[in-house]
Amino acid sequence: LAEDLLAERFLAREQGSGTRTLMERFLERIGGGRSFDVIEMGTNETIKQSVIAGLGVAIISAHTCLTELADGHLITLQVAGLPLVRQWFLLNRADRAPSMATQKFKAFVLARRAILLPKV
Repeated sequence: LAEDLLAERFLAREQGSGTRTLMERFLERIGGGRSFDVIEMGTNETIKQSVIAGLGVAIISAHTCLTELADGHLITLQVAGLPLVRQWFLLNRADRAPSMATQKFKAFVLARRAILLPKV
């Protein structure tokens, strides 16, 4: 059950991180105001290695841990309400036409979005 997660120690990025914000909103939603234990870490690599070492659990972007999932060093937990879905946007200035570099980058991302942001 999602509520069972509240007993776990969470390893997370710094305050202000988008993933951290989504994690906190999810835990507040399932916990109804109960507190949860969070240890802040500076990098996704540190978080992954700490989970592998058994120091806690993490809600982390799937694309950052594809290798560890494929190798069996990490697993995904099937929990109601997860995965948390984020949207990605390509932005450019409204007052200028996109440069050739911007146009090429946009075409690159759109052509490869399934590879760049795979589903786990």
